[in-house]
Amino acid sequence: MIDPEGADFIKTRREVWYGNLSGARTHALWGIGATYRYTEQRILPDEDLHVIGLFRTVGGLREAPDTRREVAELLERWKRDPQRMALFDRRRNGRIDPDEWEAARRAAHRQVQREQLQQATQPDVHLMADPVDTSRPFIIAAFREESRLINYFYWRAALSLLTALLTIGYLISR
Repeated sequence: MIDPEGADFIKTRREVWYGNLSGARTHALWGIGATYRYTEQRILPDEDLHVIGLFRTVGGLREAPDTRREVAELLERWKRDPQRMALFDRRRNGRIDPDEWEAARRAAHRQVQREQLQQATQPDVHLMADPVDTSRPFIIAAFREESRLINYFYWRAALSLLTALLTIGYLISR
């Protein structure tokens, strides 16, 4: 799965049109007189993609569960919930006695085991998404060959270097 939110798109099919609030196209010349400008980028089915971003797997069971830790965390949450703890106070004396605490511990253990079993049966979903770290790229490119994508970045870098050199030359000559 690819979450395209925040991605830079390269070589996708792009269409720009002008229209009104509902998106209906107008016959405005270069957008003059139109209220809105719409831009649509498309990637067609079966089109080859190259994606650079954060890859992670969600769902399923990533590692062996730590049942003791999860039970302890659940019991800590229950301790902060007076209504939940009142369910285990069978004597209704306002406190949890040792045998009542043991019943709470067993109930927490059963709940953790149910949650672990449910999590283990969920399928793995492999996800590419925005790394959020601004120093890392998130790019979706619709090129058939990887070499064309490499050439695209090569020429962009060369053009940027040329622009920088020309700017430095101009500033020095002033």
